[in-house]
Amino acid sequence: MTAPAILSRAARIGPLGLAGSPFQLFGRSAVGTVLATLAVGELIADKIPSIPARTKPGILTGRALSGALCGAVVCHAAGESTLNGACLGALGAVAGSFAGRELRRLASDRGSVPGWVGALAEDAIAVGAGVAAFSRFA
Repeated sequence: MTAPAILSRAARIGPLGLAGSPFQLFGRSAVGTVLATLAVGELIADKIPSIPARTKPGILTGRALSGALCGAVVCHAAGESTLNGACLGALGAVAGSFAGRELRRLASDRGSVPGWVGALAEDAIAVGAGVAAFSRFA
């Protein structure tokens, strides 16, 4: 949920060209608030050991759909193919899910980083990369 929340924020503060498109809802304050709340909830829930792995089929499907939506929005804003953006966004979300899981596991297995530290670092990277990507709209 981090990517949709950051994308919504970018749509509210900068001209992404979403007005009149199916994606114009991203620029609404209420949508941004809901997405930000869901993102914070996901960041918290991700630290709970009983939460299923991000690579489980149902959760992974949700991540892929979220990535597809974000990719479509970004490509629409750039005047590119929304279908290509959706495909690339979904692939990126799936790849990121597996990569994040493996990096956290490797750091934890080597004993160099406690699991919760790796999780927080992963969150910081995700938020930082998203903010950096849309910083030109600030």
